[in-house]
Amino acid sequence: MPELPEVEWAAAELRRRALDKTIAIVKAQAGPPLVKTAPRLLERALVGRQIVAIERKGKQLALRLDDGAVLLLHLGMTGRIAGEDPAARIQLRFEDGSVTSLVDTRRLGRVSLVSGAEADRQLALLGPDAMAARPREVVDRLLGARGPIKVVLLDQARVAGIGNIYAIEGLFRAGIDPRTSAALLGRAELGRLVRAVRAAMKRSLARPPTSDVAYLSQGAENRFAVYGRAGEPCPRCHTVIQRLAQGGRSTFYCSTCQASGPRKAGRATKVAWQATRSRERKNS
Repeated sequence: MPELPEVEWAAAELRRRALDKTIAIVKAQAGPPLVKTAPRLLERALVGRQIVAIERKGKQLALRLDDGAVLLLHLGMTGRIAGEDPAARIQLRFEDGSVTSLVDTRRLGRVSLVSGAEADRQLALLGPDAMAARPREVVDRLLGARGPIKVVLLDQARVAGIGNIYAIEGLFRAGIDPRTSAALLGRAELGRLVRAVRAAMKRSLARPPTSDVAYLSQGAENRFAVYGRAGEPCPRCHTVIQRLAQGGRSTFYCSTCQASGPRKAGRATKVAWQATRSRERKNS
């Protein structure tokens, strides 16, 4: 599934292929959930328009047009930006003859054309961008949140751009049990976690960007430390990586490296936390 690094690559690819170009022909396949705006309306509204800015916030892309309208794109599960492609769900041909396509084999992406004001309203519903915002701002949005920290990290209204993979990798790097209540984590621990999530993202972004994005579900190489590695040895301590379900998603973690409780919690809270972990180990 595309997460912040993949969406950042998509934004870079869109800027390379589409920025400052005028749309001559639009081809869009009908059918939800991809095209929220009817294909005929989309075609009429986009032809003759110039793309003047391309923005990314979290996992949301915004293509701003010269008439003030905005084309919002979400890549869904397997979306990617490409040139001319027969499998494209939406294809833009520009006056210079070049083509940019959104290819989405799982058909779970979303495209909608909205006013600039509506686009700003929708983007404002997202939390601060996980990479672009100041670390303190991200920590402030996580501080005191209720629920397991892994689930809280996936709440796009709190922090935009963190998906399942980077939540898992960040928690491993920070040495935090994914089941820990977010409310028990202090500012120092959350700061360490935010830095760890960013470090995992930066590691992916350091690889050369490519338009030919392949996801793990499509057979791409797994470059991550613990994600998708249940039953394999931890790269740090060689304890077997565990898997559990949280919020309908798989979580992978090392029970040794991520065993420490919340340091900022009071003694009674720590005792309760340790008792919960003990019961879980007995029942596993």
